[in-house]
Amino acid sequence: MNIVALTAALSAFIIGSIPFGVLVGKHFGTDPRKAGSRNIGATNVARLLGWKCGMTVLALDVAKGALATWLGFKFGESWGLISGFAATVGHCYSPWLRGAGGKGVATALGVLLVADPTSAGLALFVWVSTAAFFRIAAVSSLLAVFTIVIVCRLNQAAFDLQIFTLALFFLITIRHTSNLKQLKKRWFGKPQ
Repeated sequence: MNIVALTAALSAFIIGSIPFGVLVGKHFGTDPRKAGSRNIGATNVARLLGWKCGMTVLALDVAKGALATWLGFKFGESWGLISGFAATVGHCYSPWLRGAGGKGVATALGVLLVADPTSAGLALFVWVSTAAFFRIAAVSSLLAVFTIVIVCRLNQAAFDLQIFTLALFFLITIRHTSNLKQLKKRWFGKPQ
């Protein structure tokens, strides 16, 4: 095993773990973990502090995913995908937040921008389209990632990329468990 490539993957995890939502929020006097949806992502930051702060967090979370993946690709395609996944895991389970973190969607988008720009564009299209219809970020995020998994499979993409997108789907689904429970209760709960 290439120790340098392994170090790059570990570095990717550390890059991904930087909680930009918390840093930006605290800079403006609000901890997103204690208000709104209590998520550190761009959507909650935008709700709490306005779209400029939300877009700043979005850009930074996308950038860290892209940077981590780009570094990994210096050692080969597989290491690029491993590094991208490590960055997304770092965002979701940040050691700076004692294992807490975000949903991983923006960071995963940054990873895809480097690993497979076509999939990234498709994911963005699906997210925006479904967000306009459902107006629920969690639904849009899950549909976007699920679409990528299906398209990569149908297009017979490289095996590494198929495994990577499937792993991303499971990770992001796990991070949205609480959202899914709320949606189930809202949509299928017993009427009062």
